[in-house]
Amino acid sequence: MRIGYFLYHDISKNDGVTKKVFMQVQQWQRFGHEVKLFVVSEHVPKNYISSEICVPKGGLLKSKFGIYHELNRAVEEFDPDRLYLRYVPFCRNTLVLLRAYKTVIEINSDEIKEQKLVLRKNPNVKNLLSLVANAMTRNFQLQLADGLITVTNELRVRAAKLHHNTIAIPNSADLSIQLQIKKVDVDRRIGFFFIGSPNQSWHGVDLIVGLAERLPEYDFHIVGSEGESTTNLFYYGYRTEYDDILAKCDISIGSLALFRENMLEACPLKVREYLARGFPVIIGYEDTAFLKELPNFILKIDLSKGISQKSIQEIKSFAKKMKNYIVRRDEIESIDSTVVESQRLKFMTQL
Repeated sequence: MRIGYFLYHDISKNDGVTKKVFMQVQQWQRFGHEVKLFVVSEHVPKNYISSEICVPKGGLLKSKFGIYHELNRAVEEFDPDRLYLRYVPFCRNTLVLLRAYKTVIEINSDEIKEQKLVLRKNPNVKNLLSLVANAMTRNFQLQLADGLITVTNELRVRAAKLHHNTIAIPNSADLSIQLQIKKVDVDRRIGFFFIGSPNQSWHGVDLIVGLAERLPEYDFHIVGSEGESTTNLFYYGYRTEYDDILAKCDISIGSLALFRENMLEACPLKVREYLARGFPVIIGYEDTAFLKELPNFILKIDLSKGISQKSIQEIKSFAKKMKNYIVRRDEIESIDSTVVESQRLKFMTQL
């Protein structure tokens, strides 16, 4: 199968989205499919340019019309059997592609809800117009696709109201390249690790700060946000490399405040990375990959009403049991990208 992957994202950041897309492309190729990535990105590292990645030349000096025209022509030359897109708010070019090819759209979040949250925090004309435009066109755009893939069942239920051909496939990790770095150190103070983009309320960094205050016997390390470090709370700001920090920790922390977006379920890429690196995890939501049964190395806590004494005791008990526990590969086979991407390819093939 010849698959074209159309992406609107700045791949120079090498963030979670970029890593996920490249991992997907590589897995599809390993399964014997011909894949080409078509990218709308303001900045592209030179080492990303290859026969398998098409990026329009000209950057910001070229109009959006020129960029889309060049990419659409490249897609036409490639002539894919399937075209795969991550959903983005309304773009006329997306409609052109949806009408021309058998297309699958991947839905990673409730964009309308996120835009309302952004507008509430930053009420301005630009954010208002973005919300209105997306609200008016989102359903139409999704209905034009041949299939929809959501990352959670919660999103699938909503998307299924628009499209009968909808499936939930959670995020994964390529266990063949993720190095297990957790080491047992019986003498070290218990350390917790968190990484996440700044100013995202659903991460619950403020709750991690509260936990550090209530648990002075533990150390908490936060990458991605700036703040004032204390005797047991350490901020590192933005870091592209953080293995040195992670390696001196024992347990990792996922998002703790998804309830602030009125959501119950998620499958963050960073949590897959934690597990692949051998770390037990504390989360504040239902994980899509473990809905039937939560393994002993994942602790789900409810902080929607604040940090309770019950939560503190749960964390203490979990930390004591998991300090020297290393998550094994055979325990997380269900999140391996080989398994997950085979499901995605099966869905695309059957369209």
